[in-house]
Amino acid sequence: MNTNAFKHAMYYATILSVALIVNFFCGMITTPLLSVIVALLINIILIWLPYKFSVDCREKVYSGFWEYGNALAYLTQLAFLASLVYAVFTLVYTFAVPSFFDAIYDNIQTTIAGLSDLGIDEDEYLQQINYLLQPQTYALIALISSFLPGFMVSLIIAAIVQKKPTIFDQHNTTL
Repeated sequence: MNTNAFKHAMYYATILSVALIVNFFCGMITTPLLSVIVALLINIILIWLPYKFSVDCREKVYSGFWEYGNALAYLTQLAFLASLVYAVFTLVYTFAVPSFFDAIYDNIQTTIAGLSDLGIDEDEYLQQINYLLQPQTYALIALISSFLPGFMVSLIIAAIVQKKPTIFDQHNTTL
């Protein structure tokens, strides 16, 4: 991997992480229709940004040509670094705003109110939820849940942005 490509990924990962953070706050929208519209727009942006960043890296760092492996490596680094910044943000946010988990916990309690009728122990279930609603665990989940879709999108975008030199391109570079 080219060190200039890694620097490029580090720089643009901060921009991509801002989009992830905006997505985090958009998840708090309570109006269903507005929530769906905003989530759709954010997801389009989260796919469009890596594409634009990878094309920019291909042109600036790799002189317009790169193999699928180089594109995938760049996009994977971009996704991981953005996910890492996002996970650190969620860790800081959940420590700074402890009431964040209270709303989630209350929502879960109302959702599982009838589980005892199905033979599921609600107290044990809530105890497991309490473990998941710890800042460190939540940040780890945020890292994984933002990186995995980013990696899947990277597999597709890398195939789109790869550009191998043709015979004509190689011929022109030797003149």
